[in-house]
Amino acid sequence: MKLSYRLYSVLFFGLLCFSGSYAQNKDLEKANKLYNSFAYVDAISIYERIARKGFENQELLERLGNSYYFNADYRNALVWYEKLFGNSQYEISKPEYYYRYAQSLKSAERYEESDAMMNRFIALTEEDNRGTIFEENRNYQQVIAKNSGRMDLHLVDINTEYSEYGTAFYGDKVVFAASNNSLFKPTSYWTGETFYNLYEARRDSIALSKKSEFSSVLSTKFNESTAVFTADGNTVYFTRNNYINKKVGMDSDNAILLKILKSTKDANGRWSKPVELPFNSNVYSVAHPALSPDEKYLYFASNMRGSRGASDIFRVEILSGGGYGKPENLGENVNTDGRESFPFISKNNVLYFASDGFPGLGGLDIFAAQIHPDGSLGKAVNVGRPANSPDDDFCYVIDSDTRVGF
Repeated sequence: MKLSYRLYSVLFFGLLCFSGSYAQNKDLEKANKLYNSFAYVDAISIYERIARKGFENQELLERLGNSYYFNADYRNALVWYEKLFGNSQYEISKPEYYYRYAQSLKSAERYEESDAMMNRFIALTEEDNRGTIFEENRNYQQVIAKNSGRMDLHLVDINTEYSEYGTAFYGDKVVFAASNNSLFKPTSYWTGETFYNLYEARRDSIALSKKSEFSSVLSTKFNESTAVFTADGNTVYFTRNNYINKKVGMDSDNAILLKILKSTKDANGRWSKPVELPFNSNVYSVAHPALSPDEKYLYFASNMRGSRGASDIFRVEILSGGGYGKPENLGENVNTDGRESFPFISKNNVLYFASDGFPGLGGLDIFAAQIHPDGSLGKAVNVGRPANSPDDDFCYVIDSDTRVGF
């Protein structure tokens, strides 16, 4: 009987182990499928459940770190990247992990450790200009300190527990993108939030009030964001998800694409059905429009052919007949092998944009570059605190007359 009991115990324990291993493999398979579909929020919950049960390997740690990083949650990304780099058995050969770890360390304001990780990143890369820029600007903390303290920040009353961003001046109003987590609006599988619509609010100095939907004509069930208006208020350019046959459009890697659309207002104040700009594409993104003060050029972000990094800033001439010239990359004074996006041009021809390729406080920082009369760009300069922080900072706009911005 004792032998039989032991045999049954061993068999039962073996079945339990097999069952647990099978379930774990199924969970990993599901999480990997979600991750590869950019459904990072759902992938995180499964990966973390697996990790809590005591299983960790290099791929799981990489993907957990990435899932948080790609959602700009650098503090949680740091948790998993530290585990990844803390295991001496793992061979981490991809330079981008060193860069992401360096950026994530900045979220905890561990700048010396971040700089040390950048040195390791540089040792693994030769042509990535983020390393070159870092070496040329090792005093970036001193520069940021010098440029800091030039503005005061105030929270506005229209903020909610959800996201609001991408403010544009529109007469005595502002127009911005907001997520309201409505039960009737689809959810982004990337962020877990509902898609964005354009809203407007009345502006009185630094106070905003009377928030309402901007225009039902411009709204779809997908994202609309980052609008810019001509000075007369009769033309708007804005960003929208690319969607085809009422379904969101994706590239060959299943990444959701963005397009810029244009709408004009008639004599009765009604907005026309938006039309796409001719340099949009179904294979790359074109997004986040900005107008030059004379309204002769449209600036935007894109990963179109000729881009150096994940997204670059371009400009295109707006022709007198209503057409457009050929998009032009702004070059190395502005664009890096990282991300540059969300341009804005002030009345005194300063280009403000967000970048994670130039040395900064962490994530996307806001930089400024003077646009010279011949169209060339000056060197990008970090605008400092409090506009910048260890988190993502972007969509900076300013009224040069009142010196009020958002």
